[in-house]
Amino acid sequence: MHWLSLFVLMAAACVLGLAWNGLPERWATHWSVGGQVDAWANKSVGAVFWPLLLGAVIWVTLEVVVRLAARRVQDDGARRRMFRVVRTAILMPAVILAATSVWLPLGKPSSPLPLIIFSMIVVLPGVLLVYKVAQPSGLAAEAGAERTRRGLFYKNPADERLWVETPLGFALNFGHPEARPLAGAMLLPPILILLTIAFSMWAAR
Repeated sequence: MHWLSLFVLMAAACVLGLAWNGLPERWATHWSVGGQVDAWANKSVGAVFWPLLLGAVIWVTLEVVVRLAARRVQDDGARRRMFRVVRTAILMPAVILAATSVWLPLGKPSSPLPLIIFSMIVVLPGVLLVYKVAQPSGLAAEAGAERTRRGLFYKNPADERLWVETPLGFALNFGHPEARPLAGAMLLPPILILLTIAFSMWAAR
């Protein structure tokens, strides 16, 4: 799981590299509510590979974040689950961005509906998989039963732990001074996706 997201992005890059001479000079990148194309991309290295670059940035950012956060987790089981959860979560945007980078120039779509459906097919099972890998096993689940009342959010300034075990896996202790900066860093990749998409739509007009 560690390298799977990066492998998906590299595989898409190889497909685009091999198909470079067959790529169209121009392709649709956005559709209006009425289904009319209102943004185009011209063939260039940046236009072809920017979704994959964005995926790589997300992968590097979350890898760095989870490695820094793991230093604060004392329990080995919780640390392993943290890595599994983050790396499973990274796989969803990696697959969607890889599919987008290949589908837009090569598929010559007339509507974004197939990509929307594909993204939903990726995200829904992905969320279930993230939930599954976050589950503590056996004794850890029993030991965490007392923490059920904490739910998804936990705030206790007197608790020195940054990550707290819960029956769902783990949660940030928002009473810890490092919790909010860490949460902001974890939210950075999806924000970058939205900003990049918005910028590309503006630049293509």
